[in-house]
Amino acid sequence: MDRNEIRRHILSVFASDHSSDWGSIRSRLEELIREDTGRRPSKEELMVADEVLMDLVIERSVTFGSQSGNAEVRPPFVRLTDAGRDLIKTSQPHNFDPEDYVGYLRTLAPHLDDATAQYALEALRAFRQNLLFASAVMIGAAAETEILRLLQATTIWEPDTSRKQLLGDLLDRGRLPAIFGAINDSVEAARKQGMPYDVHQGTTTHLLSLQEMIRVQRNDAVHPAAGRVSRSKVLLSLQSFPAAFESAERLYGWFSNHPNP
Repeated sequence: MDRNEIRRHILSVFASDHSSDWGSIRSRLEELIREDTGRRPSKEELMVADEVLMDLVIERSVTFGSQSGNAEVRPPFVRLTDAGRDLIKTSQPHNFDPEDYVGYLRTLAPHLDDATAQYALEALRAFRQNLLFASAVMIGAAAETEILRLLQATTIWEPDTSRKQLLGDLLDRGRLPAIFGAINDSVEAARKQGMPYDVHQGTTTHLLSLQEMIRVQRNDAVHPAAGRVSRSKVLLSLQSFPAAFESAERLYGWFSNHPNP
């Protein structure tokens, strides 16, 4: 059984009992593995389970002690934090393991840009350490990388010389709303020229999602007048990025493979 499946089972135990001792959780985990596989868990699987528990502690999804406050704040007593209770409501397997998250992106786009991959990896690593500003900046940088790649592809595709010049200028020093407006205009023009529905489907929503990630990166996370990023806002960005990324990559692939004469 792989690490994500073990993690999923541990979270399911916490979902039914928000505080317990690690021995009891481990025993319930062994039962779940037997139910899934028809065999006893291996020593290696139980070692991974111990590592997953520490991952959850590092993420501040789990801490030591009990929900009632009666148990000592030390191992083996463990309980969910507020962030942990949010986690069991929204968690998806690829959302919290950095390497698995990037691996999931590669299933969506096998030729994943190296910069996008590194930004996404560091966004997840920062989130697990509760470094929310850093995570917001990194996932915003991943979104910005994808948008600039897409803008570059539309610039090459664009047949009109004056518009091609406009898009080129945006690549050099464009403001965010102007960049997204230009990309949307290119998508609309391409749609009229035969871009398939399964390529442009839902792109407006996903492009707005990427725009919001970049806005948070530039304003909420680093602007001195704001300087505020909530865990829930960063979590939403991390959860929505894969779908937005896939949509941007579909557009990038189409524009790159359908040059205008």
